[in-house]
Amino acid sequence: MSTTDRLEESLQVSQAVSSAHQNEISRFRNWVQRAIIAGFRSEDRIAAPDRLRGPSVVDRSTTVSVRHSFSPTGRDLASPTLISPRFFRIEVRSSISPGLNPASTAPTVTYSEAEGWLRAALGPHWADYAYHLVSGSPVNFYEPASSVRFAVIIDSAGSPLLAPTDLEWPKFTKQDDVAVRKIDPHPQNRVLIANLIRNGPFDVPSGKQARGIIRDKQIDLIVMMNRPEPSSIPAFRALVSALRTPARVDSRFLPLAATLNGTTGLVEFRREGHEQVFHEAFPVPTYEHLTTVPSSSESWTARFGFPSMSIPATPRTWAAGLCAHWREGVAYGGLGAPIDRKPS
Repeated sequence: MSTTDRLEESLQVSQAVSSAHQNEISRFRNWVQRAIIAGFRSEDRIAAPDRLRGPSVVDRSTTVSVRHSFSPTGRDLASPTLISPRFFRIEVRSSISPGLNPASTAPTVTYSEAEGWLRAALGPHWADYAYHLVSGSPVNFYEPASSVRFAVIIDSAGSPLLAPTDLEWPKFTKQDDVAVRKIDPHPQNRVLIANLIRNGPFDVPSGKQARGIIRDKQIDLIVMMNRPEPSSIPAFRALVSALRTPARVDSRFLPLAATLNGTTGLVEFRREGHEQVFHEAFPVPTYEHLTTVPSSSESWTARFGFPSMSIPATPRTWAAGLCAHWREGVAYGGLGAPIDRKPS
């Protein structure tokens, strides 16, 4: 089978799986998003009964299931271009369908179908950056197997990334003799295809600039909003504008990313001279919050992220007050907690 035919078949499988398993796929993608944002422990995963699984598109006597895990260890993927990345492992497995007698040989899944289930699970935005992993010798990437493994790297803003050329694959795949192949992107992803042709399968994707650097008197900053409260967006944007100004908080504070989830913000940053990434969560006030004094049962810090502020306030004055508060935290070393720590 040619590369084009194999890709076309995987896309057809992906479409069929996406139509038949919308709830399971939504659950899987929500898990990935939570892993990206919260960075929970690697053993926290979808329970077996709720995993994406169903009859094979090619052979109805075979059941296909999608398993997953991840490594939240950004230190091991340290690179100026990789911001708190997660290394996701996805395994497509085959088994005999319920109610059928066990066959004399274990059921297998074709590579094209396995890739199709991967594409359905991740969606095109993430799947196009995935790698196919094979262990053992001789290496045959396209032979039907009972288990087909993939991996994809996603940063803390939800952006998929090509793997660094010096990535220690065995550390993340748990296999010493792993062979790696970049899967083919969707034909419509012309930007990624051009980048692969130009730079090969292990370079940083086109347009991914190093974060925290100053260019044109502004700091490059990853900005992400996930189901934001609409009335909190003006304050969040004012803070983003402030963070993009060099030394707005402190010259030792190097902001990397800012995220708004509902009415809660999260900033990721480095301290000058250190590679460790830290994060700090904070409330993002709504218009009503900025124009009313907190009740006796609500603290100012819980509403604004710092102890006091003149009311009424504007998004800009709130952002300035939070930056001043963070300046004290940087000076005394109390701002932020390290992220991507190895699970205990």
